[in-house]
Amino acid sequence: MTSSPAPDSTLRLAPALQLLQPYPFERLRALLAGNQRSTASGLRPIDLSIGEPKHATPALVLDALRNAVTEVSHYPTTAGAITLRETISKWIQRRHGLQHLDAATQVLPVLGSREALFAFAQVVIDSTVTGATVLMPNPFYQIYEGATLLAGAQPHYVNSVAANGFAPDWDAVPPATWARTQLVYVCSPDNPTGRCCARTNGQGFSNCPIGMDSSSPPTSATRRSISTKHGLPWARLPRHRHSAAANTRD
Repeated sequence: MTSSPAPDSTLRLAPALQLLQPYPFERLRALLAGNQRSTASGLRPIDLSIGEPKHATPALVLDALRNAVTEVSHYPTTAGAITLRETISKWIQRRHGLQHLDAATQVLPVLGSREALFAFAQVVIDSTVTGATVLMPNPFYQIYEGATLLAGAQPHYVNSVAANGFAPDWDAVPPATWARTQLVYVCSPDNPTGRCCARTNGQGFSNCPIGMDSSSPPTSATRRSISTKHGLPWARLPRHRHSAAANTRD
């Protein structure tokens, strides 16, 4: 009598996870390990990697938090309080010169840029289409690549090189690649260069949604998620193609 093989207790993970690269801040932490101690002069290195605030929180912010904490007694709705969304809508219209931004349908508060930029790819990418492609600048915020791979698409990197003023050359993307492209991630002002995105003749922008990550230089930490932004390539797109996930920092 033969015994049955023992059941395999190994935890099986999604194969696509093997495609992901280590997160940059984890790699930086390993590279900088042991370098945070004081030097002979008594000075400590200033860590600029993740952009965390280096100063105490202003008293007016702490006071506002303390005064409002008694109102926090229930879970917020998924869409966020309408009063918050209306306030965000009014701010965006003033800040970016928009004529209208519907707080009910075009504003969605999120916990951070990664949440919005990742979820957007899962919504718009159809992985059943052979060669589904996502364009992204390079260097890039790593969530662009991770969202693309886990959505079942392949990334196409648009390099920012010295010959092009360290700006991604969207017009250099081959027509065959544009034809397979389902999503474009655009970052303006660019990180790490801080360069603003100029209007472009990129032929494929009119044929696919845009995931917008509007990031100021990494010393700024305030994040707001918006559904559109003017003054960028899609300003000339047909209205029905203005799909965007965006993060702005001021």
